[in-house]
Amino acid sequence: KTDDYGDYLEPGEYTIQVYTAGDQWVAEATASVSVSSASDSGGLLEGIYLGYPYTIYDDSFADIVDMYWSDWYGTWKLTDNNTYYSDTQNLCLEIFIDGEGEELYYAFYYLGKSTSDTVDINVSAPMYSGTVKAFTNPDMSKNYEIIYYSDDIEPGDYVLVIADSYESLDDPYITASCTVIDDKST
Repeated sequence: KTDDYGDYLEPGEYTIQVYTAGDQWVAEATASVSVSSASDSGGLLEGIYLGYPYTIYDDSFADIVDMYWSDWYGTWKLTDNNTYYSDTQNLCLEIFIDGEGEELYYAFYYLGKSTSDTVDINVSAPMYSGTVKAFTNPDMSKNYEIIYYSDDIEPGDYVLVIADSYESLDDPYITASCTVIDDKST
């Protein structure tokens, strides 16, 4: 969200490295930062980045600790951070937060196989939508699990829009994209 001085990070790719107190390397990951803006567009959300696991427009609903697409059932259907095999039965975005968080509205959109880096979507026509509340894990951390489940998830691109309500989908908190590829996991 911000750098050491409280300024927002510039768009780009960042490497995050974790070290012990004794300066021993523990882990490393990369993250993409993008800048987007949403406006009152009468139900059209423009310029959604495909290929980015997520874009944060407004994080005022909670203090976000981490966010990623996951293989909710643990069946090895996720090929990398936002690409699933075609035999998956769930698409799940997990958002870990500090604090309580509020109830969120979400909507999934199926785009087919896109050839563009960005897309516009009509937010009034989701393929699946609902509300979700953060829950407390056994270690007392809190997270949202936003899941689309189906016995037959088609290959192609999917966009998840997270907002305060159905009426505010064109002014979202977060958008996230994932891809389902033609290959099966076995």
